Amino acid sequence: MTTKDLTIVVCCNKSDFFLARICIASIRYYYPDVAIELVKDPGRGNFDTTELEKYFKVMQIDLGVKQLGWSAAKFLYLYKFPKGKKLLMLDADIVFIGPFIEKLLPLFERNDYLVSIEREINPYADWVKAIYFDTKKIEQTYPDYTFPGYFFNAGQMFVTTGAIESNILNDYFDPHNYPYWKHQELFPLVDQSVYNYLLPTLSKQSKIKLGTADFMLWSKSSNVANLNLDQIINKQLTEDGLIHWAGDVRTPALRKMTRPDILLFFENYYYQQLAGGLLKRFFRSFASVTYFYSNMLYRKIMK
Repeated sequence: MTTKDLTIVVCCNKSDFFLARICIASIRYYYPDVAIELVKDPGRGNFDTTELEKYFKVMQIDLGVKQLGWSAAKFLYLYKFPKGKKLLMLDADIVFIGPFIEKLLPLFERNDYLVSIEREINPYADWVKAIYFDTKKIEQTYPDYTFPGYFFNAGQMFVTTGAIESNILNDYFDPHNYPYWKHQELFPLVDQSVYNYLLPTLSKQSKIKLGTADFMLWSKSSNVANLNLDQIINKQLTEDGLIHWAGDVRTPALRKMTRPDILLFFENYYYQQLAGGLLKRFFRSFASVTYFYSNMLYRKIMK
């Protein structure tokens, strides 16, 4: 398996499209030829992606529904395509920091799913309930579930379409009726909650092959704080993978985010590829900073 056999799918909406541009720019910085698909959720308003499609060789995917909503695109995609398509499915608030995919492809080739795990001793901790699910409730409702010793964020996953049969997905997701997700009292973080129950369970039952690795860095972690920007720019980091800003500050005023130097480097790379890119960047940055501070002032007044 090579990168020619892989498709990277980025899901975004109007509010996080500024991050999707940076995400895709970082992918193209290391992988100029890998297939990239964009799934747009119009739920927060329409937005124009033609420059991204034109200058970064991105294909927009229509899932055939008018409403997507919270992470629904990730599951609807699985119903649309035939079995065997190999994907790296990403949230918008992610940036590649090196050409890491090659080291994972042999593992992905042997498995249907590949996730970046975080080992955990206590699956009943309060923070687990907020981010994944109430493990005790899951064990009571689904006696086939056994905690595998880890959890994983679903914002970056290697996925093989059709590996999970549609009739299994249908128990947790209704592809025909918005808002699609079933049993949110048990699976409050929708796809993330469902996947953290479903993948280890199906793997234990030998219904899928599940691989685990370590290729995601939390933006607020000490590992990210210590990253060397020059090594990122010079494509020297082949082990670290990607950064995910889940749960962190996310604002078009990038200097207010964690590791703004990394984000600004890839934003600059994005605009360097566009005709009139520097001018576009100036006006968009001005609008973003103005919006950030006016919003901050509004919140203070309302308090």
